[in-house]
Amino acid sequence: MIRKQVFSPILFFILLLIIYSCSDSKEEDTKNYKASIAKGSEFFDKKVHLDSAFYYYNLAKEYSTDKSGKEHTYALLQIATVQQYIGDYFGSEETITEALANYEGTVYKPYLYNMLAVAYDSQGKLDDALEYYKKAYDGFEDITGKVLAQNNIGLIYQQKNQHEKAIQLLKPLLKKYNRKVDSALILGNLGYSEYKLNRPDAYANLSQSLYLTDSLQSIDLSIPTNIHLAEFFKDSDNHKAKQYAINALNAAKKPISLINGLKYCNGLLRPAKE
Repeated sequence: MIRKQVFSPILFFILLLIIYSCSDSKEEDTKNYKASIAKGSEFFDKKVHLDSAFYYYNLAKEYSTDKSGKEHTYALLQIATVQQYIGDYFGSEETITEALANYEGTVYKPYLYNMLAVAYDSQGKLDDALEYYKKAYDGFEDITGKVLAQNNIGLIYQQKNQHEKAIQLLKPLLKKYNRKVDSALILGNLGYSEYKLNRPDAYANLSQSLYLTDSLQSIDLSIPTNIHLAEFFKDSDNHKAKQYAINALNAAKKPISLINGLKYCNGLLRPAKE
């Protein structure tokens, strides 16, 4: 005898309730995720109450359950960015490492590599930083990302006192891209390496960098350029050296600026939005 299995209508009803409940829960999580990201970015962009930005980005991370997906990874990127702005480079390293361990996509990979390199760089792990700046360079498809990553590689060579290598890397960048912000960044770093090697173009490039920086009203880019000029004049003109040092100090007290939707911090680059 064949036994027929009978399903109760109540069980089907319960199953439907579970399905719709899960769907509603997912939609609610997505809504809360977007709201938390927006709130975190509101605090971050104003550069005030960064602890609040950190809180909301962490909240967004909790609402994104797929650790291998874009939303979760983007939330971690934002958390790591806040950590780097407040100088918690070890914490940032841990956050980015977590993201890289789980993320299965490709869009955010170069950003993660670049940020991990910044974290290593800031902790004095120059060889590790160089490795990940190079990975970031290979991963970026847009010219802006490639310019920044290559510039950062040049900065590592500077820190290693390999200024000839830095010049060979930075100088060609001026011909690759002519946005003011990139030119200001590259000219300042190029001029500094030229100064270290007593090259005649050093002052002209540092001055042009400062001129572009001032025209952009870019606080974050003006700090290193003023510091470089202070060092340039420290043995020849004490008054100028002091003034440039004061300029750098005053700039450091102001909120970091936003440049064309991309955040810069010691060579840091992140996507403007998810």
